Amino acid sequence: MNLQELIDKGEEIKNERYDSPVVGMWKNDVEASVTTYGDSVVKIYKSAVRFGAIARGPGHAQQMHIERIQKVQQLLEELMKRNPSETQAQSRLINQKKEEAKASLESKFGTATFNGPVTFGDNSPANNIQVGELMLAIISEAEKKLPDGPEKEEILEKLKTIVANPTFAALAGASLPEIIKRLLG
Repeated sequence: MNLQELIDKGEEIKNERYDSPVVGMWKNDVEASVTTYGDSVVKIYKSAVRFGAIARGPGHAQQMHIERIQKVQQLLEELMKRNPSETQAQSRLINQKKEEAKASLESKFGTATFNGPVTFGDNSPANNIQVGELMLAIISEAEKKLPDGPEKEEILEKLKTIVANPTFAALAGASLPEIIKRLLG
């Protein structure tokens, strides 16, 4: 399917249930099409199609489904204005810059490996620390150690906004060793 056909098909599937196989097939077709534009566009697509919140019921899930389709349609309309080879070149440049940044960090700090349980400097285990607890500890440290002023207030406000976000609750219960393993694995 070309991009315009995918946009048109998106209009049709807005009436389908969000968990319909037809919707899944359309998403696969879109992903296959955007792949020709490079990794960065695929990443944008995956972000557009992902539900960013927990559905509060079937009606809310359907509403979010329609919003996701509209975002994907917007992406497809924008891609129709672009040349795939130019977008691929941009994607390669972004990937190159990321690799350069990673190499720079590795040259300064070495590579991180994870071979077992995480412990603090006093050898107390970090096996049961959760992301939410870490965020609260960061807020507490920021309140104590940052110099008073507008920058401190801005940082604290942003951290507290993250912790108060209902979507963050899904991540807040994950343990740090699990996340570290995912990052390094």
